[in-house]
Amino acid sequence: MSARRWILVSGVVALTGLVVRRAHAVRDPSELSVGGSAGAHDAHIACGPDVRVRHASGGVHYERLFEQEPGRGATLDVRAGLGSTAITAVSDTDSSANARMLEANESGRTHILVTGQALGGWDWRTFAIRGGVGLFGLSALTDQNRRFQSKYYPLPALDMRIGKRTGFRGNLGVGAPPVPGLIRWYSVYGILAYRFKEGGDVSVGNITTFGGTLDQRNGFFFSGMFPITENVHVGGFALIGPDEYSKLNGFNWTAGGAVRLMLDAPED
Repeated sequence: MSARRWILVSGVVALTGLVVRRAHAVRDPSELSVGGSAGAHDAHIACGPDVRVRHASGGVHYERLFEQEPGRGATLDVRAGLGSTAITAVSDTDSSANARMLEANESGRTHILVTGQALGGWDWRTFAIRGGVGLFGLSALTDQNRRFQSKYYPLPALDMRIGKRTGFRGNLGVGAPPVPGLIRWYSVYGILAYRFKEGGDVSVGNITTFGGTLDQRNGFFFSGMFPITENVHVGGFALIGPDEYSKLNGFNWTAGGAVRLMLDAPED
C-alpha cells in the first residue's frame, strides 16, 4: 500500500477517534459500530476463468446528529473498513494457459484492500438524506487475467433513511453498506429494519457489491442485534446468495458480528 493510502486511512481513523472522544460530552445522538466478517463467493470473470474467492473484513461506522430540535438537524456519517481477498480455486473447465497461470500466481495469496467514506446531510426525524465521497479499494485482474491487481478510486456515496431512528425504517444507498463487517465493498443496498425502543433491532434486505472484478456478487441480507445494556448492543449478520453464472456453482456467503455503542439516550 502506498504512503498516500496509509495517510488517508490514518486520517479516517484519527477523525473517528476525535469525534468519539467528544461524543460523551455532548447531548447529540451518536452511534459507533465496530464489526467483522468472513466468507467466500464465486467470481465470474468476463473472457477469463471463474474463480472461488475467500474474503475477510473489518470496519467501523460512526453516526452523529447535530440536533437543532429533537430528531432534526445536520448529520455526519463516517465509515472505514479493510479486508483480505484471496483466490482459492480456478475453474477446471477452463484449461487455458492464462487460467493455469492465474492459479499458479495467485492461488492462496492474500491481498489487503481498504475503504474510507464520509457523508454529510440533514435529518428531518422521519426522513434523512446524506451524500459524500469515499476512496474504495477494488480488486481486479491484470496481465490477461494472470495476476491480482488492486485499484483505488474516489467514488460517490449516497444514503437515504425513510422512517425514524426507532421503529420501522428503510435504508437505501450506494457506497459502503451501513454494516461494519461489509463496509469495505462498494455496493448498492436496500435494507428494511425495525429498532426496538428497549434496544436492539432486526433487519432484512439485499446488498449487491460491484466495481471490482473479484468482488461482484448479490445476496440476501439479514441481521439481528440485542441489548447487553441500554447503550451496548451486540449481534450478527449474514449475506447469502447462489451464483447461477459461475462454472464453479458455489454458494456465496458472508457472516459476521458487530458491537454498537449508543452514545446517547434512545429516541422516544
